[in-house]
This record gives sequence, structure tokens and C-alpha cells, in this order.
Amino acid sequence: MQDDSTLTVTSSRIEDCSNLHSWGPGIHTDYVLHYIIRGEGCFRTGSQCYHIRTGQSFLIRPGETVHYYPSPENPWTYGWVNFHGSQVQELLDMTGFSRCPVSPQAELTGIFQQFSSQIWQTHLRIRNAGLLRVLLSHYIETYPADSQRQPQDYLRSAKQLIEANFFRSDFTVGELSRKIGIERTYLFRIFKEQEGVSVIEYLIHTRLEHARQMLEDGVGPIKLIAYSVGYENPLYFSNAFKKRFGLSPKHYLLQSKPPAHRLGKASEEP
Repeated sequence: MQDDSTLTVTSSRIEDCSNLHSWGPGIHTDYVLHYIIRGEGCFRTGSQCYHIRTGQSFLIRPGETVHYYPSPENPWTYGWVNFHGSQVQELLDMTGFSRCPVSPQAELTGIFQQFSSQIWQTHLRIRNAGLLRVLLSHYIETYPADSQRQPQDYLRSAKQLIEANFFRSDFTVGELSRKIGIERTYLFRIFKEQEGVSVIEYLIHTRLEHARQMLEDGVGPIKLIAYSVGYENPLYFSNAFKKRFGLSPKHYLLQSKPPAHRLGKASEEP
């Protein structure tokens, strides 16, 4: 089984630094999150020096020169997790780590204790990736990015909600705007400015792209595909599909030359 490249934990551990173990100055090649379970110490990055206490976290980014060490009077014990992946920057941008590498105090000991260092075992690698998502969701909640959300933030949230709900025939723009927490008119403006289409057009495009993929995968019959992407009326679906791709669902299948057993499914088009 191939690892999920969007978010991968490469190592993790609970470290007792009562022996005054320090790290650096040096550079990590992955992102590293440290959480102070007890005690205190210092974290240096660039020209900044942070005094960090129990319950706080600090984030190290790849390529940064850092140095961190425990307080001699009250040496820290911390949990740390190394990670990388294509989704990391997007998730961290939703946290306060986007402006400061040190978080306020929070109770996260239980999560860090659940990470496994035995990453050669497939089930533990998968579990670690899930735990990392849970962990980052806590930072998004307790240490969020600036409260002034940008249009791109609303757009990203809207796209995620559309992707999660496109199959529902009763899913509306009104529900979408309520869940995101903005007015419909502002949502329409964001889509027009950022995507060049209205939010309704984007929803329709999403439904029809999923339908096209299902047709190519031989999911059929066409009626079932129509219902599966949020169309209660198969004829209306067929007309929308033709308007989008220039071919009806049946003729799209014929043009793509699917295996013979798929052609019978296409004949059920209204």
C-alpha cells in the first residue's frame, strides 16, 4: 500500500530532557512540531528567542536554522512529530503558526502520546497520519490564523463543502453560504472574481465532472449516475451534460469506445 503523500509522519517520540539534552543550531528537512508536556526551555530561530512553558508548542519549518534547549532549573519533557506532505502548508496556513512559531498553552498531551515511532508498520503509519490531522485540527481551533478571513479562505471552504455535498439534490447555495457564514451575494462575488463563474455554475460543473468520471468508469446505468450527482430528473441531467460536454451521456460513452458491456448500460438514457 502506497503512503498518503498529502500528510505523512516520518518520526515521533516523547523526549525527557532532564539530562539537559539540547538540539542545534541546525536545520530540519521536515516540519517538526514540539509540545511541552512539562517543564520549560528556550527556542531560538533567526534573531528570535522564545521562552516556552508547559502546554505550549513550537513549530520548526524545513530549512530554518534553529536551536532549542531545556531550562537547567526546570528541564522540559516534550513530544515531537516530524512530518511533510502536499497539504501541510494549506493546513498550517489555517493556524496561528502562519504568524508566530509558538502557540499558546493547550492540553494536547494525550494526542502526542498516541503517536507511534514504529513507522515501518503500515497500520501505524496510517494511524499516525490520522492523528496528525486531529492534532492540526486542534491548532486550527485553539490557535487559528488571523480572524480576518480572506476571500481565498471562503472560496476554499465553499469548494470543500460543494465536494462533500454535490450528490444531494436538495443542496442549495443558501445552505452553502450559511455554513460558511457569509452572505449569498458576497459568495457569488467571490466565485465570479476568483473562478470566473457563479457559485451555481461551479456546483453544476462539479456534479457533471463527477458524472463524466462515473460514465468513464462504467458505473451506470445513466439514471443511477444522474441520481448520484444530485439530479432527480434524468432527462434534465442528460440535457445539462450535453450542454457542458457537447454530447449526451449515451453518445459520450460511444465516443470514448468503452468495453461492450458498458454499451448496454448507456441505452437506458431517457
